[in-house]
Amino acid sequence: MSGTPDCGLHGPRAFRGRPSLLVGVLVGVAASSAALAWWLWPGGQERLSLRGHEGPVWAVALSADGTSLASGGQDGTVRVWDAAAGRLRGSIAAHASGVRATALTADGRTLATAGADKLLKLWDPESGQELAALGTTAEDVNALTFSPDGTYLACAGCDRRVTVWHVASRRARAVFKGHTGRVWGVAFSPDGRLLATGAEDKTVRLWDVAKGEAAGVLRGHTSRVLSVAFAPDGKSLASGCKGGAIKLWPVGGRHEPRTLPGHQGRVTGLAFAPDGLTLASSGEDQRLKVWDVATGRERAVLRGHKGPINALAFRGNSLATAGSDGTAKVWDLPPG
Repeated sequence: MSGTPDCGLHGPRAFRGRPSLLVGVLVGVAASSAALAWWLWPGGQERLSLRGHEGPVWAVALSADGTSLASGGQDGTVRVWDAAAGRLRGSIAAHASGVRATALTADGRTLATAGADKLLKLWDPESGQELAALGTTAEDVNALTFSPDGTYLACAGCDRRVTVWHVASRRARAVFKGHTGRVWGVAFSPDGRLLATGAEDKTVRLWDVAKGEAAGVLRGHTSRVLSVAFAPDGKSLASGCKGGAIKLWPVGGRHEPRTLPGHQGRVTGLAFAPDGLTLASSGEDQRLKVWDVATGRERAVLRGHKGPINALAFRGNSLATAGSDGTAKVWDLPPG
């Protein structure tokens, strides 16, 4: 997958960092002197540029309150930054090789990381202390996400399975099997009852977390599904594929999905704004697009990355992106 770690290919070199503090997720790739940049929404005006990783950056995220930004890189470290001052708060040697995926609980107290060393770990982001090693994975992990209440952690990747961990007990709650290709996207519904996954088999699958069983299969994409995201009200689900199309599916309904034109090439990330009225999408075409959910109209096309954009996330009125040009950017949305 262009601009994104691929299963079993191009394994990152191992680096070491200094232990301290970390937070967050957003998959990305960077150049050798990794830079992280903050941007204002109206004109893409850069606010901060943060450098520190030795090599490509694979992941970046904002904390729930938007005050911290964390980045994970090929150097095996996760670095956390003061988002207002642009100051490095700390760094931790999380993995012996590249950090492939991260996820942070809503309260910011627990962070999960998955590395190219095939280890899955939990951390205290305040102290940088390792809380647990959930074990090794047979194949690379492509996606991690916590349930909204932080009870569960979903892990999906190249082994075509989706494992749901109970965080407190450190035990697997369920293992979902059904995809016939590598899984690239995973998302919990806002109430935590459903889990959505997207995979190379061109399907989006829904899973009932409490019952531990399949809840539905959504078919319609003509190429591998790389990203999924639930709307804040849980009534709709967005999915994006390698071919560039974005589909908006009604959850629990019988209506056909709406299709947005999307991107030229892979849709690498999807995220709804907290009010559910706006959907953002990122692509390998170097564009960040903003859509009106009700009408399906393209509201804006934001440019600034000089390579594929690999993922994105909303936090409050901030939108974060990560790209193959070695930067992560945060765009502030205007109120309303």
